[in-house]
Amino acid sequence: MTGFMHPVNLSCRFDPLGETYRSLQNADTSRSIIAEEAWRIRERYFPADVVFRVGVLDLSRVAVPVLDLAMSLEFAVKMLAMEGAAAVDSPGSSWRVGLERSGDAVTVSCGHDSRKSECSFADLAQAVGLFMRGTLDNLTEICPDLLLNDEIARLFRESGARHLGRDQAQRYARAVEARYRSV
Repeated sequence: MTGFMHPVNLSCRFDPLGETYRSLQNADTSRSIIAEEAWRIRERYFPADVVFRVGVLDLSRVAVPVLDLAMSLEFAVKMLAMEGAAAVDSPGSSWRVGLERSGDAVTVSCGHDSRKSECSFADLAQAVGLFMRGTLDNLTEICPDLLLNDEIARLFRESGARHLGRDQAQRYARAVEARYRSV
């Protein structure tokens, strides 16, 4: 690569009026998600349009299970730090992102062609962390009962989302209180 570090842009757009999100307004649906295993929540719920760009390399996707993508990216950053290489793919599709670290530089490649771009490891890690935190904040705002699911509550805590502001802290506190009342 050229050695020029490109900025990382990673964000998502939810459609709270979409069918998936409207169904979460139904208390029975919302409560049934709480009992779901984390992998089902991760892979089957919460589609969103994701913008993922590193410089001019556009890896954006439409209607992707956003929690699955956020968790996969977070894991890939950890593998990148430990092993120097990682990949993120989407089951059932040809979408694949390759990541290779050399020092602080990360080469990001698109799996189905030869396009590549380079960013700093710190920028990628920050973008992925902020993406995870923002995703969890948005999802628990749409469906606060998600915080009653142990795995989602753990992810919310670890992402730092409960420290974003009073609303997030209260959302988490209500979930913890509801959990203790049900025991």
